[in-house]
Parts: sequence; structure tokens; C-alpha cells
Amino acid sequence: MDFTAVINELVTYFRENPYIAGALGLFFLFLLFTKPKLFFSAVVLVGMLAGVFYLISSLASTGVSQKGKLFYKDEQIQKQDSR
Repeated sequence: MDFTAVINELVTYFRENPYIAGALGLFFLFLLFTKPKLFFSAVVLVGMLAGVFYLISSLASTGVSQKGKLFYKDEQIQKQDSR
């Protein structure tokens, strides 16, 4: 799954559900003003998890493309052998 596709899905969800997006925004503002240490540690944690998810999805897509190239090469070799 592409990382940008996940971001696009989240943006679409929040555009279609403005009340949920507003409530979530107010919750984060409340959290920022009442417990800033918890808020910033949550932001850092989410950022790190997003980075890990991006790395995993990037490596997985690279592996899938390499696998496709290998199968394509194998099919070409088999066609040449059958001639």
C-alpha cells in the first residue's frame, strides 16, 4: 500500500466528517494546553510510527517490483528455451 494513498484516505475521511475532525482538533488543543508534555510525546510517537510505516511500505513496494522483474525475466528465458 502506498503511503500517499493512506494520507489521501485520511484527508478524505476528515473532509467527509467535519464534526469528527472538529472534535478531534478540539481534543488536541485541550490536550496541548492542559498537558503539553503528553501532547508532544504523543506527537513524537505518531511521527516515529509514521516514519516506520513509510519505511515498511517503501521497502515492500521495492520488493514487489523486484519480484515482478524476476518473474518477467524468467518468462522471457522460458520463451527463448522453448524456441
